[in-house]
Amino acid sequence: MYKGIFREEAVAYKKKQRSISPVSVPSTHVAFVACVIICLLIIFIMMTLKYTERVSVTGVTIPVKGVATVNAVSGGVISNLYVHHGDYVYKNQALFSINSVMKDSSGIQYTEIGIELLNKEKKTLEKELSSKYKSTKEQLLILNKELNKRRESLVILKKKSFINRE
Repeated sequence: MYKGIFREEAVAYKKKQRSISPVSVPSTHVAFVACVIICLLIIFIMMTLKYTERVSVTGVTIPVKGVATVNAVSGGVISNLYVHHGDYVYKNQALFSINSVMKDSSGIQYTEIGIELLNKEKKTLEKELSSKYKSTKEQLLILNKELNKRRESLVILKKKSFINRE
């Protein structure tokens, strides 16, 4: 049984001491059965335990108590906006800041703030308009070059067809 693996003297010595315990490798059938049992156990656990499933959906969420209304304590002009459409908000989170002005100046300060905001918007719109104008002008130049090339090729083709007729 152990021939070729161990020396005979070593095997005889171990037999006398009765401490030989051959280690056997489990058969493939035992390993297969163990794997099947483990798989069935995992499936059973997955079917019985509760777990969180995440699903992406689109839509609009409405609070349980209805749509929330936002009121400002004082009047004024919104100077800073801290949240945008679609952002998550939390209770007591600042949504915007209001630049409130005394009303005894008969609306002059409101007008000044409005003018500042309109001037900022005007500058951004002017920049956008100038960039669009430049890009449109460049496109027009490219199209004019293409048109001139096509006209030249048309003239050449007409000359060739006239020569071929004669």
